[in-house]
Amino acid sequence: MELGRRKFVELTILFSAASLISACSDDATNPTPSGNDAGGTPPKPDAGGGNDAGSDAGTDSGGGTFACRSSITENHAHSVMIPIADLSSTSAKVYSIKGTSPHDHEITLEAQDLADLKAGISVKKASTFADTHNHDVTILCATI
Repeated sequence: MELGRRKFVELTILFSAASLISACSDDATNPTPSGNDAGGTPPKPDAGGGNDAGSDAGTDSGGGTFACRSSITENHAHSVMIPIADLSSTSAKVYSIKGTSPHDHEITLEAQDLADLKAGISVKKASTFADTHNHDVTILCATI
């Protein structure tokens, strides 16, 4: 199932609003783009939605742009990059969410999480603890 423009706009507004609300008590203002263009032609997701990551996205055979976006709760300069090629992995992957923060956290995406992202299903993971706290990271990938 392809994500229509109207549904995409609705999900973009909803996802952005949720990100801003969860970050109100901190210096963060926007969800962080993730992923990068790994080349090739990734398949279209079957369902879901999300926000376009812009220039870091790949192009699918349907002419749309496949992109991932992330939202990190109580964010203070953390970001995560999920390479589009990783969405086809059959093994778990560990990602740093350090960004420009002075400390690092990690999240682990299992093979099923990566398959869900590839299918356009959002994934939420708790990061490791650092400096007495952790973060919830929500990632969503879609073709727009």
